[in-house]
Amino acid sequence: CYIRTEFKGINRADNSWTIGPTLTYSVWQSFGITVDYQHIETASNFASASFGRDVISVGVTYKY
Repeated sequence: CYIRTEFKGINRADNSWTIGPTLTYSVWQSFGITVDYQHIETASNFASASFGRDVISVGVTYKY
């Protein structure tokens, strides 16, 4: 996903993108374990506003 943000009143523009897969392992027909990875990167022309972040989440799913 790509996002461009421009700020009114100041000379700032941010370009961001995010990418990541989600994997689900079915333990039983209605119960699963989920692992999600997401990488977020933002480049900015504003000092100290650029960053990168990696997030890993683990969870469970239940369908009834």
